[in-house]
Amino acid sequence: MTFTMQTDAAGDARNPHRQGLASRLLMPSNPGAEQPSGGQPMEKFMNQHVNRRSIMSVSVGLAAIAVPAGAAMATADLQTREAGADDPALAALATHKAAERKVTRLSMQVCDAEDKASKVHGQRPVVLIAWRYYSAIGGREIAAARDELLGEPGADPAQIELEFKDARKRYKAIVRARDNWDRRAGLADLRKRFKEAKNALDIATRQLMKTRPTTAYGASAMIDYVEHDSKIDFERWHRPALKMAAAGLRDCVSRGTAAVTA
Repeated sequence: MTFTMQTDAAGDARNPHRQGLASRLLMPSNPGAEQPSGGQPMEKFMNQHVNRRSIMSVSVGLAAIAVPAGAAMATADLQTREAGADDPALAALATHKAAERKVTRLSMQVCDAEDKASKVHGQRPVVLIAWRYYSAIGGREIAAARDELLGEPGADPAQIELEFKDARKRYKAIVRARDNWDRRAGLADLRKRFKEAKNALDIATRQLMKTRPTTAYGASAMIDYVEHDSKIDFERWHRPALKMAAAGLRDCVSRGTAAVTA
């Protein structure tokens, strides 16, 4: 039997708390608390699962919060849109949408080019190796596999370290083979632009997660965007973005209530 080690090592992120999510979301919170810590790779961070029921319960809670002071808030938002919609959430959303479109476009180009090149140069090397009972691991997974092997009963640290060095050597060889394949196929530049686009999307995602809407219009736009994106895939950034939307709605409710009672 063979096993494949998952890149996503944070098992707790795959089992989010379900009860009371909407109520906790609408409570005052520290926006920085939802950001990844310790230089955690964004790809790992963005690929962690979020439960559909949690997303939907959050959306229902966010919709309910906007009821008080509706008239005052609607008037203020209309004025904001007419003034140019300078809500920072709208700018963050526009940047994220543009970055995501670019990644999608380049991804399709890379796939098409790779498919054509494979007919001439063979299949592009897959940058994964086998090590003991791990059938296909790469990158940071190799170090994680070493740590797991060292933690097993009766482990031989010296032997595992030798195998680890060999695994790293084999992995680097495959990376070189992959890069050489890209150069022979004429895909090195396209692959570089695709990587740069993904990095830009990571930056845009981090910015969106920490952007607090200043209008109910901006908050609703963020909710709509996250809800639509969650239908395609569930990403860890969805929840902190919704928390920022909730914080913005709370501000709008406070301002609207003050205007009504003044």
